[in-house]
Amino acid sequence: MMNSSKNVPAHSASTIKVENTLFNVHKYQLMKSEVFSDMFEAAQGDVAQGASPSNPIVVEGVLAQDFESLLALLYAPLVHKNSPALESHYIPAFRLAHKWNFEELKEYTFPFIEQKLDSIGKIIFAREFDLNQLLISGHIELCRRRKPLTGKEAAQLGLQSVLLIWRKGVWNAWVYAAPPTFILADSAIETSPSYIQAANQLAAWMRNLLGRR
Repeated sequence: MMNSSKNVPAHSASTIKVENTLFNVHKYQLMKSEVFSDMFEAAQGDVAQGASPSNPIVVEGVLAQDFESLLALLYAPLVHKNSPALESHYIPAFRLAHKWNFEELKEYTFPFIEQKLDSIGKIIFAREFDLNQLLISGHIELCRRRKPLTGKEAAQLGLQSVLLIWRKGVWNAWVYAAPPTFILADSAIETSPSYIQAANQLAAWMRNLLGRR
């Protein structure tokens, strides 16, 4: 199956085979990746792989639908990249951007992903991509949450995170020991120097428990 919906001219295209699908992709889009850029530079002077459908660049270990998500964001006009229609593409595209070092795309899509993820989603996402600050942020959000973890949430998080969140009594004790006038809306608490200091201490505590630097 050939995906050539972009009508890419043959002289400026590379053919990529993912699973059983062939994609025609502008070379300048692929050059945004350090991995593809290095590959093209190493192949200069040779009959380039990807120059034709009969000699495609074969990509292993990647789903065709994830590659489609990557292309959807690479080709989306900048003004439309935060369109709700593209939301389902963010994480698959980020995964491949991370794999192939599309740094600009990673930097652009990350804020949208972070905004859409709940606390548990942030932790799972952060583990996959080794995102330390997001990992800490997700745990802090759960430690501040008064609703206990459900069995499903605990299974998603794993033992280490569940034990950490179980110890959130340290945090709750600090909040409920505060004067009644201090326990207001979250926005009022979060602007307090005492809150900021405690949040920083909690973040440092979590770094130690999670074994991160």
